[in-house]
Amino acid sequence: MKLMRDKDGDIIATNGYYNFTMYLSSNLEDQENTWYCYAWPVEKDITGIRVFVFSSYNHFVAANNTQKYSGDKKPKYNAAISPEVGIIMSGHRGYDEELWVT
Repeated sequence: MKLMRDKDGDIIATNGYYNFTMYLSSNLEDQENTWYCYAWPVEKDITGIRVFVFSSYNHFVAANNTQKYSGDKKPKYNAAISPEVGIIMSGHRGYDEELWVT
């Protein structure tokens, strides 16, 4: 695993096939309890296709990556969160309009 900074200054881990980043809650007291970890291809359609997220609430979902997350183009912290219900939920579209499923 290699660590690097992306164009936004965020720390990204990579295994050469997928990039990984973790978003913590903006509420300092809640950071240990609320987080989202995303994985997306280093190079879409070559090192991987789909995008994944795992949360502190034990939600694990994936999307077909129609947003073409790849390399420096990473999901935002709320990409997989359903605007309808306010949490990650399988079978719902996230703020990024991807359909996230288990």
